Amino acid sequence: MEKQELDALLAELSAQLRELGIPLGKHIAPQVEVNTRAQRRLGCCVCREGRFTIQVSARLLEDGPLLRATLLHELLHTCYGCQNHGKRWKAYAQRVGEALGWKSPAPSPWRARPSPCAKSRSSTCSSAKAAAGSSPGGACPRP
Repeated sequence: MEKQELDALLAELSAQLRELGIPLGKHIAPQVEVNTRAQRRLGCCVCREGRFTIQVSARLLEDGPLLRATLLHELLHTCYGCQNHGKRWKAYAQRVGEALGWKSPAPSPWRARPSPCAKSRSSTCSSAKAAAGSSPGGACPRP
């Protein structure tokens, strides 16, 4: 999949979620970052300096359905209180699943150990920030 197609898919899915009343974060980068080094995760939602960036593994680019499911999954992490897979995130995921026939991907078969993005965190993921080259601190914005 070409970069422009990937970014267009992110915009399309964001619009679909908003139409469903899912309160996505207001500051989501319009470009998807392709991580060529990711071996243990399908995707990651990183909040850095108040902006969300969605990353996907380069391995997903040839698997349209899994790529779409991963982007939906990561977009839900931009909702306030959804930086982990708690009750709020699960409620939104269920609503999306019922409306779009979507099911969040199972844990990555490539994952041998948890990634920093899979760890429970309050409003920031300092491990993911450190890995992305950002300094810790600065909470992700509220809706």
